[in-house]
Amino acid sequence: MKKLRFYFYIILVIVCCSSGMATEDSIKYKYLTNDIRWKVYIHYAECTKPCKYLVEMCVTGDTLIDDVKYRIVDNVPIREDGDKIYCYTWDPLEQKVHEVLIYDYSVKKGDKVRLLIDGRQGSEQTYYAMVTDVEVVTLLDGRKARRISYDRRGTDLEYVGNITCGFSRPFIVEMMADYTYVCCSEGDVLLHEAKEGICAETSDVNDIQNSTSKDKQMLNDGTLYIHHNGKRYNLLGAEVK
Repeated sequence: MKKLRFYFYIILVIVCCSSGMATEDSIKYKYLTNDIRWKVYIHYAECTKPCKYLVEMCVTGDTLIDDVKYRIVDNVPIREDGDKIYCYTWDPLEQKVHEVLIYDYSVKKGDKVRLLIDGRQGSEQTYYAMVTDVEVVTLLDGRKARRISYDRRGTDLEYVGNITCGFSRPFIVEMMADYTYVCCSEGDVLLHEAKEGICAETSDVNDIQNSTSKDKQMLNDGTLYIHHNGKRYNLLGAEVK
């Protein structure tokens, strides 16, 4: 079942990013603009053969939840508020679906931030990471950005997101694959890449034709679901059979 969900996820990301979006005034968005794009490599561990995908992620639309407007990234509702970015998803610590802070570019060294996965260290279970360093760097387009390092989380880069596993990794609760960040661009302008020249590389996306008809129907409906422990929930937290 996880493998089928993964194939559906790949189709969803590729189709949505390539199909374009309705016109939206992106000037009011600091981070989640219409033109922002992230590339990540995804390796699915349960494949019987090497399964490595180069996937482009982007903002694919907007939705309202409790009269609050969210942008859709990686099939998850996301919104920005000042220097913070929130997502509406399953919270394993609170055991419910609600809004969770995933990026805070205003943190200082020594601050703690929430994790949506168990940041286990030895026998200790924790859903928090500590900020170990904050520095200001220059992106490839010339703008200044804060680079934030943690003890139990990959490095965050302002305007880009997580540069260890990719923008969406901090709000993926149920891991089905390993994520590796490649690059981030805004329109035709490259903001950051994991190593020089890697963003120009391409790779075939394979096996997506193996997804089931049920997966395709979910895609056609355009319905947003949250998967957790083999069950499916709508955005209000109700289980969907």
